Amino acid sequence: MDCEFCHVGCKEGKKSYKVADLSEFWKDQKNIVLCDPNTLAYPGHLELLWQLVDSKAKVNFNQGLDIRHKYLNKYEEIKEKCRDNDKDNYSLIANKFENYLKNYENDNMIEFLLLNITLSSKNRFRKPYVIIALSIIEQLFNDYFDKVIELNLSLSGSKAFLKAYKTSGSQACLNTINSFLNDELKCKMDKYVNGFYDRWKTFRELRNDIVHSNSKYISKITIKKIQKLISDGIEVFTNLNSEFYKK
Repeated sequence: MDCEFCHVGCKEGKKSYKVADLSEFWKDQKNIVLCDPNTLAYPGHLELLWQLVDSKAKVNFNQGLDIRHKYLNKYEEIKEKCRDNDKDNYSLIANKFENYLKNYENDNMIEFLLLNITLSSKNRFRKPYVIIALSIIEQLFNDYFDKVIELNLSLSGSKAFLKAYKTSGSQACLNTINSFLNDELKCKMDKYVNGFYDRWKTFRELRNDIVHSNSKYISKITIKKIQKLISDGIEVFTNLNSEFYKK
């Protein structure tokens, strides 16, 4: 920002750039004080932050951090309340975020924040990540599904059955597996991780929507939920598979 009361722009320039690596001035001190007015505005700031992390020193950003990051989580929170992967929500999200900013910032700052945050939040790698992550969880289910069928039918019968259901919809597979289990799949899954079944079913539907869409809009909060789902999914399907051997 070009603030009238500040001399930094004239003295140091208005574009953030790297002048040194940490190793050039740090000699294993336990405390680091950075007098940088805007470390996070430098495009390669992650590299600098990792240098600080690796130092294991206590770091003091004595001029604060980029105000954009203060509001980025709020923007993601607003996005999370709208349906993922729906480009029609772009203007709605921007309007809600702008109304939120009006309570805290002046018009010039609002325009700056809207431009920077809406651009930085569009991550082109989120869509393929979601597809890959949810496909891994789906494969865990498919392996479990196959074992349930094989244990309940003869070898030849299970092969014919699985071939017929290879292209069936997700709900058809759930109906089928429930017909072979003593307890419904929901009860079995939730026994190991409470509430897992509903989260898993929701993301199965989300995956199908994303695969067949050209939109790349996926919120950061959704990504975090999927990361948690992967961790829980490994625990759930590991325990479900262990039931075969207990018998």
